[in-house]
Amino acid sequence: MKYAIVTFLVIASSAATVTVAQDGGGQGPPKPKSVVIINPLPIPTSPTTAPVPTTSQPRLR
Repeated sequence: MKYAIVTFLVIASSAATVTVAQDGGGQGPPKPKSVVIINPLPIPTSPTTAPVPTTSQPRLR
C-alpha cells in the first residue's frame, strides 16, 4: 500500500509539471529590440530673399 501512495504522488506531480510546461504562458526566447532613429528635417540657415510684406494701408485715389 505504501508503494501505491508513493506511485500516485509521483504520477500526480509529473502530470502537474507537464500541464504547467505546456500552457504556453512563457515569453519564449528573447527577441532583439529594434531601435528606430529618425533624422530631423533640415532647417534652412540662410535668410530668404523674398520681400517682406508691409502692414501699411493701400493708398486710395
